[in-house]
Amino acid sequence: MSDRDAIRQIIERYIAGINSGDVADIPLTDDVEFHGAMLAEPRRGAAAVREHLSEIAPFVHIELLELIVEDDAAAAMIQLRTVTDQTITGLGLFHVRDGAIRHHRSFTDTHRLFTGQR
Repeated sequence: MSDRDAIRQIIERYIAGINSGDVADIPLTDDVEFHGAMLAEPRRGAAAVREHLSEIAPFVHIELLELIVEDDAAAAMIQLRTVTDQTITGLGLFHVRDGAIRHHRSFTDTHRLFTGQR
């Protein structure tokens, strides 16, 4: 398996873990950082990131639209569907180390959330 394939599988496990609500299987480094578009402060450490992901998981379903992998980094274009059936486009930038996510920064187009568009 190539490094690109391994990183693809890590990102797919991340999305599957959120979609299933089982975030325990998401590969995270102990010192992972998660910067979310709607977070005032980043979440740091595997426990804090898992807690955050477990809090949002019941309210969203994520579909991977496109994934670009280069070296230890990945850019994932996603479509996120909320429990209120709103669709949001997002981008996740990931860095992977030793088979786990070390850094994740998410960007979302929140215009639809605040205008009620579907």
